[in-house]
Amino acid sequence: MREITDRARAFAEAYVNGPDTTGNAAASAVASGFSERAARQEGYRLLRHEGVRRDIDRLVLGVRQDTHVVRAKEEFRLSILAATCHG
Repeated sequence: MREITDRARAFAEAYVNGPDTTGNAAASAVASGFSERAARQEGYRLLRHEGVRRDIDRLVLGVRQDTHVVRAKEEFRLSILAATCHG
């Protein structure tokens, strides 16, 4: 298993969670400290890196789980509100 650098980890974070970089490899590369000149090439290289892919997958799963938790909390809050109004 290949470890990844802090900059590669920052790339994965920007690629998944960045407000202006989500899904954009070149923008994520710049946001994580790579030069604009090399951003497209570095973004492409990082997306092919096994460790970076694994980190991206982990982050995406975390985002999905967070979304489910928020949705479940909201549904619970609404059910309590509905029960209070009806009874």
